Amino acid sequence: MSRLFSRELTEPAGRFFSAVAYPVDGAGESWLPARADLFPHWPVTGGVCRRHGKGRELALPFDEDGPFPLPALFCFARVIYLAGRRYAVLSVDERGFPFFSTDF
Repeated sequence: MSRLFSRELTEPAGRFFSAVAYPVDGAGESWLPARADLFPHWPVTGGVCRRHGKGRELALPFDEDGPFPLPALFCFARVIYLAGRRYAVLSVDERGFPFFSTDF
């Protein structure tokens, strides 16, 4: 399957040559691909995000046998499954700082 997007639509994301789409579980959840401009100093490749309160939630994929994404922040994360895949979810305030959220 393929789809073409206009240059105007993709320009804010920067130049890219290919992309991967992952289905996201959960009716009414608005998980979208994480854009680097929303998380300027974070490795968001393959991640998804959504608005949450005044901030955002950033979900980064990881494998049980692989390294944990952002190991220095593991204590701020919770693990969820989206479309059968494991993600570490971090709550980030409007300034881009992680915080421990009990609202889930």
